Amino acid sequence: MLTIGRRISRLRRSLKESQADFGKRFGVGQTTISKWESDRQEPEAKHLDVIASLEMDDPDMPTADTAFATGNNPLFTLVPLVGYVGAGAVVQMMDRGAGTSAIDWVKAPKGFGAVEALSVRGDSMYPVYRDGDTVFYGGRAAELPIKMADEYVVELIDGRWLIKIVEPERDGLYTLTAYNSAPIRDVEIVQAFKVRYIRRR
Repeated sequence: MLTIGRRISRLRRSLKESQADFGKRFGVGQTTISKWESDRQEPEAKHLDVIASLEMDDPDMPTADTAFATGNNPLFTLVPLVGYVGAGAVVQMMDRGAGTSAIDWVKAPKGFGAVEALSVRGDSMYPVYRDGDTVFYGGRAAELPIKMADEYVVELIDGRWLIKIVEPERDGLYTLTAYNSAPIRDVEIVQAFKVRYIRRR
């Protein structure tokens, strides 16, 4: 089985870098890289995004076309791009009742838990999200009530979809915070999907 640790090790060796040199890319030391490679510690989401980008840029790694054609690529999978996110972190989901659920297909590294993706439009959420970024999120809804603050793609009781940091309150209600807007308090969530990582354009 190709674990995340083995993938990191293979990528580092492909780049011909020591663990210490590879760690400089992430602002971490050799010991942390050793823990990643031995699967004793998982990289943070911001580090997974860099690893994913490096894998995709590596000419020695299989391509998305190969993965799609053979269906057995150990590194990548193709996931559906199901909507867009714009000003106010409002998500415009594809109309799933129209017989299709994908606008396009995008390459995602296997093992990071991403099964769907959104494309960012505009720079209203800069510097966290920029025009052309791709946001990957998990396919299994988080168990409610959410107990710890984290970033999610959420469906609200009024039918809106947003990308927000979800902070638990009381009685199953939440505060939704964003990077460039005021918090939304006392919100009821229907379902939430954890943001796994962001691919920069």
